[in-house]
Amino acid sequence: MKNTNYSPIDDERPLPETRETVRRVAAACRLDPRATPRSNQARLLFALYDRIGLDLPYGWREACVGVLAERGIPATTLSLDLLFSAMLTEEVVEFDGWPGIDRRLVNALRARLR
Repeated sequence: MKNTNYSPIDDERPLPETRETVRRVAAACRLDPRATPRSNQARLLFALYDRIGLDLPYGWREACVGVLAERGIPATTLSLDLLFSAMLTEEVVEFDGWPGIDRRLVNALRARLR
């Protein structure tokens, strides 16, 4: 019997290109081991947005979780999805002034919402 409650987010498998893109972006991103996990997750998401836009490739969540784990930063696909969703709503204003997040990117997202 087919599981009708299946969500592709529950079982994403990133393509090697997606993993490599996330690794390159994370290497150029200013992740801070002293910062909170949420702050580092947001830094990586804004860096991805800056590099490739809002049309993130399939498997980006799992790729980000893996790259963050390699750096000792805890993350889940759900926590990343919640932060990404906040970037796409009026909640994006919460990121204004966060260390490591470029205000230009926050303002660009805010302008998209208008």
